[in-house]
Amino acid sequence: MPRKLFCELGPVPYKISVWKECTRRTLRDLGSRATFARVKSEAQLPVLVYSHKSLIRRKLGNVDMQLQENKAVNLALAAPCINGVLIRPGETFSFWDLVGRCTAQKGYREGLTLTRGKTAKGIGGGMCQFTNLLYWLSLHSPLEITERHHHDGVDLFPDFGRQVPFGCGTSILYKYLDYRIKTPRKIRFRFWYTPTTPIFAGNYAPARRCRCAIILKKPKAALCACRMGSIAKTPSNAG
Repeated sequence: MPRKLFCELGPVPYKISVWKECTRRTLRDLGSRATFARVKSEAQLPVLVYSHKSLIRRKLGNVDMQLQENKAVNLALAAPCINGVLIRPGETFSFWDLVGRCTAQKGYREGLTLTRGKTAKGIGGGMCQFTNLLYWLSLHSPLEITERHHHDGVDLFPDFGRQVPFGCGTSILYKYLDYRIKTPRKIRFRFWYTPTTPIFAGNYAPARRCRCAIILKKPKAALCACRMGSIAKTPSNAG
Protein backbone atom coordinates (compact mmCIF):
# COMPACT_ATOMS: atom_id res chain seq x y z
CA MET A 1 0.00 0.00 0.00
CA PRO A 2 1.48 3.38 -0.98
CA ARG A 3 2.31 5.78 1.80
CA LYS A 4 -0.39 8.37 2.47
CA LEU A 5 0.25 12.06 2.13
CA PHE A 6 -0.04 14.22 5.25
CA CYS A 7 -3.26 15.78 3.91
CA GLU A 8 -4.79 12.31 3.60
CA LEU A 9 -4.40 11.42 7.27
CA GLY A 10 -7.65 13.08 8.31
CA PRO A 11 -9.73 16.29 8.36
CA VAL A 12 -7.31 18.21 10.58
CA PRO A 13 -4.16 17.41 8.55
CA TYR A 14 -6.15 18.30 5.42
CA LYS A 15 -7.08 21.72 6.82
CA ILE A 16 -3.47 22.31 7.85
CA SER A 17 -2.30 21.45 4.34
CA VAL A 18 -4.84 23.78 2.76
CA TRP A 19 -3.82 26.61 5.12
CA LYS A 20 -0.16 26.01 4.24
CA GLU A 21 -0.81 26.21 0.50
CA CYS A 22 -2.96 29.34 0.85
CA THR A 23 -0.22 31.00 2.88
CA ARG A 24 2.40 30.05 0.31
CA ARG A 25 0.24 31.55 -2.43
CA THR A 26 -0.17 34.81 -0.51
CA LEU A 27 3.57 35.08 0.08
CA ARG A 28 4.36 34.34 -3.58
CA ASP A 29 1.95 37.03 -4.71
CA LEU A 30 3.51 39.55 -2.35
CA GLY A 31 6.98 38.64 -3.57
CA SER A 32 6.02 38.85 -7.24
CA ARG A 33 4.61 42.36 -6.87
CA ALA A 34 1.91 41.43 -9.36
CA THR A 35 -0.77 44.01 -10.07
CA PHE A 36 -4.19 42.36 -10.01
CA ALA A 37 -7.13 43.47 -12.13
CA ARG A 38 -9.72 45.00 -9.80
CA VAL A 39 -10.97 48.14 -11.51
CA LYS A 40 -14.48 47.80 -12.96
CA SER A 41 -16.18 49.64 -15.79
CA GLU A 42 -19.84 49.56 -16.76
CA ALA A 43 -19.15 51.18 -20.14
CA GLN A 44 -19.72 48.97 -23.16
CA LEU A 45 -16.52 48.21 -25.06
CA PRO A 46 -16.55 48.77 -28.83
CA VAL A 47 -15.72 45.25 -30.04
CA LEU A 48 -17.20 41.88 -29.03
CA VAL A 49 -14.60 39.23 -29.78
CA TYR A 50 -16.29 36.08 -28.52
CA SER A 51 -19.45 34.91 -26.79
CA HIS A 52 -20.49 31.54 -25.42
CA LYS A 53 -23.35 29.96 -23.47
CA SER A 54 -23.23 27.00 -21.10
CA LEU A 55 -26.08 25.02 -19.56
CA ILE A 56 -26.27 25.38 -15.78
CA ARG A 57 -28.44 22.40 -14.86
CA ARG A 58 -27.33 19.03 -16.26
CA LYS A 59 -28.14 15.47 -15.29
CA LEU A 60 -25.18 13.44 -14.07
CA GLY A 61 -26.01 9.81 -13.35
CA ASN A 62 -27.50 9.45 -9.88
CA VAL A 63 -26.10 12.73 -8.55
CA ASP A 64 -28.71 14.73 -6.63
CA MET A 65 -30.10 17.46 -8.92
CA GLN A 66 -30.34 19.75 -5.90
CA LEU A 67 -26.57 20.16 -6.22
CA GLN A 68 -27.17 21.59 -9.69
CA GLU A 69 -29.76 23.99 -8.30
CA ASN A 70 -27.27 25.05 -5.64
CA LYS A 71 -24.62 25.55 -8.32
CA ALA A 72 -26.92 28.03 -10.04
CA VAL A 73 -27.06 30.02 -6.79
CA ASN A 74 -23.27 29.87 -6.43
CA LEU A 75 -22.68 31.12 -9.97
CA ALA A 76 -25.13 33.98 -9.46
CA LEU A 77 -23.26 35.05 -6.31
CA ALA A 78 -19.85 34.97 -8.01
CA ALA A 79 -20.82 36.65 -11.31
CA PRO A 80 -21.02 40.23 -9.91
CA CYS A 81 -17.45 39.86 -8.62
CA ILE A 82 -16.20 39.32 -12.19
CA ASN A 83 -18.58 41.43 -14.26
CA GLY A 84 -17.02 44.51 -15.80
CA VAL A 85 -13.51 44.00 -14.43
CA LEU A 86 -10.96 45.53 -16.79
CA ILE A 87 -7.75 43.64 -17.50
CA ARG A 88 -5.36 46.46 -18.29
CA PRO A 89 -1.85 46.09 -19.75
CA GLY A 90 0.47 44.49 -17.20
CA GLU A 91 -2.34 43.40 -14.90
CA THR A 92 -3.15 39.84 -13.85
CA PHE A 93 -6.71 38.55 -13.72
CA SER A 94 -7.06 36.17 -10.76
CA PHE A 95 -10.36 34.37 -10.26
CA TRP A 96 -9.90 33.92 -6.53
CA ASP A 97 -8.58 37.42 -5.96
CA LEU A 98 -11.91 38.74 -7.29
CA VAL A 99 -14.37 36.14 -6.00
CA GLY A 100 -12.77 35.43 -2.63
CA ARG A 101 -13.49 32.43 -0.41
CA CYS A 102 -16.87 30.80 -0.98
CA THR A 103 -18.52 30.41 2.43
CA ALA A 104 -21.99 29.62 3.75
CA GLN A 105 -21.97 33.02 5.46
CA LYS A 106 -21.84 34.66 2.02
CA GLY A 107 -24.79 32.58 0.84
CA TYR A 108 -22.91 29.87 -1.06
CA ARG A 109 -24.46 26.41 -1.00
CA GLU A 110 -23.27 22.84 -1.32
CA GLY A 111 -22.56 21.99 -4.93
CA LEU A 112 -20.88 19.28 -6.95
CA THR A 113 -17.10 18.96 -6.53
CA LEU A 114 -14.40 16.58 -7.71
CA THR A 115 -12.04 14.79 -5.35
CA ARG A 116 -9.46 12.43 -6.85
CA GLY A 117 -11.57 11.85 -9.93
CA LYS A 118 -14.74 11.14 -7.95
CA THR A 119 -17.78 13.32 -7.40
CA ALA A 120 -18.39 14.82 -3.98
CA LYS A 121 -20.07 17.92 -2.57
CA GLY A 122 -18.88 21.02 -0.81
CA ILE A 123 -19.74 24.67 -0.14
CA GLY A 124 -19.31 26.67 -3.34
CA GLY A 125 -19.29 23.53 -5.48
CA GLY A 126 -19.83 23.90 -9.21
CA MET A 127 -17.72 27.04 -9.47
CA CYS A 128 -15.42 25.33 -11.97
CA GLN A 129 -18.15 25.90 -14.59
CA PHE A 130 -17.33 29.59 -14.20
CA THR A 131 -13.63 29.12 -14.95
CA ASN A 132 -14.45 26.59 -17.69
CA LEU A 133 -16.38 29.32 -19.48
CA LEU A 134 -13.69 31.89 -18.81
CA TYR A 135 -11.01 29.53 -20.16
CA TRP A 136 -13.01 28.85 -23.33
CA LEU A 137 -13.42 32.58 -23.92
CA SER A 138 -9.72 33.16 -23.29
CA LEU A 139 -8.73 30.60 -25.91
CA HIS A 140 -10.38 32.79 -28.52
CA SER A 141 -8.36 35.84 -27.57
CA PRO A 142 -4.76 37.09 -27.42
CA LEU A 143 -4.86 36.90 -23.61
CA GLU A 144 -2.03 34.95 -22.00
CA ILE A 145 -3.13 32.14 -19.68
CA THR A 146 -0.62 32.10 -16.83
CA GLU A 147 -2.28 29.53 -14.57
CA ARG A 148 -4.78 26.81 -15.29
CA HIS A 149 -5.36 23.35 -13.77
CA HIS A 150 -7.29 20.62 -15.55
CA HIS A 151 -9.75 18.03 -14.26
CA ASP A 152 -7.39 15.04 -14.47
CA GLY A 153 -9.21 13.40 -17.37
CA VAL A 154 -12.66 13.43 -15.75
CA ASP A 155 -15.56 14.11 -18.12
CA LEU A 156 -18.50 15.13 -15.92
CA PHE A 157 -21.16 15.42 -18.58
CA PRO A 158 -20.52 12.94 -21.41
CA ASP A 159 -24.19 12.60 -22.37
CA PHE A 160 -25.00 16.20 -23.21
CA GLY A 161 -23.82 16.43 -26.82
CA ARG A 162 -20.36 17.79 -26.21
CA GLN A 163 -19.73 21.05 -28.03
CA VAL A 164 -16.53 22.17 -26.30
CA PRO A 165 -13.55 19.82 -26.90
CA PHE A 166 -12.74 17.38 -24.11
CA GLY A 167 -9.90 18.65 -21.94
CA CYS A 168 -11.17 22.23 -21.62
CA GLY A 169 -12.23 21.74 -18.00
CA THR A 170 -10.59 23.96 -15.40
CA SER A 171 -10.13 22.84 -11.80
CA ILE A 172 -10.03 25.44 -9.00
CA LEU A 173 -9.60 25.40 -5.23
CA TYR A 174 -9.56 28.61 -3.20
CA LYS A 175 -6.11 30.23 -3.23
CA TYR A 176 -4.42 26.90 -3.99
CA LEU A 177 -5.57 26.24 -7.57
CA ASP A 178 -6.37 29.49 -9.34
CA TYR A 179 -7.23 30.54 -12.89
CA ARG A 180 -5.10 33.48 -14.02
CA ILE A 181 -4.63 35.40 -17.24
CA LYS A 182 -2.93 38.60 -18.31
CA THR A 183 -2.79 40.77 -21.38
CA PRO A 184 0.63 41.03 -23.05
CA ARG A 185 -0.57 43.81 -25.35
CA LYS A 186 -1.43 47.47 -24.94
CA ILE A 187 -5.14 46.67 -24.98
CA ARG A 188 -7.70 46.52 -22.20
CA PHE A 189 -10.03 43.52 -22.00
CA ARG A 190 -13.20 42.81 -20.11
CA PHE A 191 -15.31 39.74 -19.35
CA TRP A 192 -19.02 39.88 -18.72
CA TYR A 193 -21.09 37.02 -17.27
CA THR A 194 -24.83 36.63 -16.99
CA PRO A 195 -26.18 33.64 -15.02
CA THR A 196 -29.76 33.04 -16.14
CA THR A 197 -32.10 30.06 -16.20
CA PRO A 198 -30.94 27.67 -17.55
CA ILE A 199 -28.01 29.31 -19.39
CA PHE A 200 -24.76 30.78 -18.05
CA ALA A 201 -23.51 33.22 -20.68
CA GLY A 202 -20.25 35.08 -21.01
CA ASN A 203 -18.62 37.43 -23.48
CA TYR A 204 -15.21 38.91 -23.93
CA ALA A 205 -14.32 42.23 -25.52
CA PRO A 206 -11.22 44.42 -26.00
CA ALA A 207 -11.29 48.17 -25.41
CA ARG A 208 -10.25 48.77 -29.01
CA ARG A 209 -9.66 46.80 -32.19
CA CYS A 210 -6.51 44.77 -32.55
CA ARG A 211 -5.18 42.74 -35.46
CA CYS A 212 -5.32 39.40 -33.72
CA ALA A 213 -8.87 39.75 -32.41
CA ILE A 214 -11.63 37.47 -33.68
CA ILE A 215 -14.55 39.75 -34.48
CA LEU A 216 -17.68 37.67 -34.01
CA LYS A 217 -21.12 38.50 -35.32
CA LYS A 218 -23.26 35.81 -33.73
CA PRO A 219 -25.99 34.22 -35.90
CA LYS A 220 -29.31 33.66 -34.18
CA ALA A 221 -28.92 29.88 -33.98
CA ALA A 222 -25.19 29.43 -33.69
CA LEU A 223 -22.08 30.43 -31.84
CA CYS A 224 -18.50 30.27 -32.97
CA ALA A 225 -16.27 27.61 -31.42
CA CYS A 226 -12.74 26.42 -31.95
CA ARG A 227 -12.02 22.78 -32.76
CA MET A 228 -8.51 21.53 -33.44
CA GLY A 229 -7.34 25.02 -34.33
CA SER A 230 -10.15 25.78 -36.78
CA ILE A 231 -13.35 27.77 -36.46
CA ALA A 232 -16.64 25.90 -36.69
CA LYS A 233 -20.29 26.68 -35.97
CA THR A 234 -21.87 24.98 -32.99
CA PRO A 235 -25.39 25.05 -31.46
CA SER A 236 -26.10 27.98 -29.16
CA ASN A 237 -26.95 25.70 -26.21
CA ALA A 238 -23.43 24.33 -26.18
CA GLY A 239 -21.92 23.49 -22.83
